[in-house]
This record gives sequence, C-alpha cells and structure tokens, in this order.
Amino acid sequence: AFRSSNVRTVIVPPTVSKSFWVDDAAVAPEYLEQMALFLAQLVYNVTPANADYNTRILLNHAAPAFYGALRQQGEATVKRLRADNATTLFGVRAVTHDASALRVALHGVLSTYINDKRVAEHAKVYLFTFSLSGGRLYVTSIVETSDADPLGARRVGEPRA
Repeated sequence: AFRSSNVRTVIVPPTVSKSFWVDDAAVAPEYLEQMALFLAQLVYNVTPANADYNTRILLNHAAPAFYGALRQQGEATVKRLRADNATTLFGVRAVTHDASALRVALHGVLSTYINDKRVAEHAKVYLFTFSLSGGRLYVTSIVETSDADPLGARRVGEPRA
C-alpha cells in the first residue's frame, strides 16, 4: 500500500468566513488572499498613532531576507506620517492570485489624508509575494504593480512598506 507523508492542516480564522488548508508544499488560494488582505491592512491603513505597531506586527510575517528592508521602510513611513500628520487608507476592490507561485495582487484605491482633509486618491495594485516554510507563510516582497500586469511580470515602483 502507498502512504503519503504529506500533512495537510485545516485552519479556521477567528471570524469564520472561509476555512483553508496549508500543507508542506502549498497553501489554499483562500489563505493567500486572507494573508494579503491582512498584510495590506497593516501596510496601507496607517495613521501616525498605529504605524509603529503595524510595522512590528508586519515584521512577524516577514521572510528573513526581507526583514531588514521592510523594517527600514516601516521606520521611514512612521517618520513621514508623523511629520505630515498623514493617514492612508487602502480600499480593496478586487483580488488576483496565483496560488502556485504564492502571489496575490490587491486592486483598490489608496486615499491619503492630511489632518482631516483628503489630499490624494489613486487607483493602485499591490503585489504580495510569499514563501512557504514549515507550513508557515512569509511575505517576501510587497511592490506596486498595475492593472495591466497585476501579478508583476513588469513591476512598477519599489517595494513599499
């Protein structure tokens, strides 16, 4: 008889809207989507008051090779938000994913507020790339891309935190 050594774990999030699975070599597309949405909240829904905390939580999910760059970008974001008294909000309108490559693109609108006035609103697409190690998903990059190329064959801009 043939026996597989592959173990699949079923995970149920705190608010049960979807369940998903993780095994040694792959994750459910729903898990990728939920992780990208969670990380986008930490990166793009920031105020001067929560930026430090969000960066610390985000770093818990960073791949070791991405940790230093992500920390520097987070610190720069905190300084900029505090200096400008700025807030950013990202409203997701669509999701594109490639589960086999562990990539998720979030399409939405990024709004920037200074004090209580909206000063900018732009359509954006952010690509989150992950790695899988020991059944755990780590973010390896966060970059801006485009609606024409959401999964990032031709990237626009630098990694953003």
